Amino acid sequence: MKKLIFIIVIMISSLPALAQVVRINNGLSISTFSGKTEHDDRALLNYSGGIGLDYLNKDYYFLNSEVNFIRKGERYYDNISPVVEDALGFKRYSECLDYVSVSTSVNGKLPLGKFVPFIGMGLRGDFLISNSIRTKGERYDEYSMLGTPRHAMIGVVLNAGFLFDFQKWDFGFRYSGLLDFLSSYSNNKQHGYTQTIDFTLGIKLKKKNEM
Repeated sequence: MKKLIFIIVIMISSLPALAQVVRINNGLSISTFSGKTEHDDRALLNYSGGIGLDYLNKDYYFLNSEVNFIRKGERYYDNISPVVEDALGFKRYSECLDYVSVSTSVNGKLPLGKFVPFIGMGLRGDFLISNSIRTKGERYDEYSMLGTPRHAMIGVVLNAGFLFDFQKWDFGFRYSGLLDFLSSYSNNKQHGYTQTIDFTLGIKLKKKNEM
């Protein structure tokens, strides 16, 4: 694990020299787990966001590396879990796994004037920063109804979206699907399925030879 984190830090520290665009992402994550439990399972919606760099930006492709905050999990309505009952007599809670997600993707684009659609695929590593059970008005840290969360995950990210490209900046929307290679918990086989929908703003950097 320490070696992996060291390699990621070295890679990220070398990117600013190549960066052509600083990118800010803000949006929504939608997360569920594979399989069904005895509970009433529902998708967990939450904020997602982060910052990244575009580089090797050519006419029909570009590379992108990002660090994002992502919450994985699911909502449950349950009659047996030790949490506060709501007005209907059910106990409602959310299983929350918070990650810092580091990713690098290759994206193909098709410039149509200022409108630029793109699709891409890349690898990512997710690092657990907290896990909790949350009910209305209550939070139980380091507690899980499903098992022991993994502290590090690897997987792929699939991107599709569009940009409106201007001289000094761009903006647009992006859909991302996050697929995990490992189960979310070390003691069961439940995989997380997470999607993000982001508004993205890019600020173009001037290189020395352009100044």
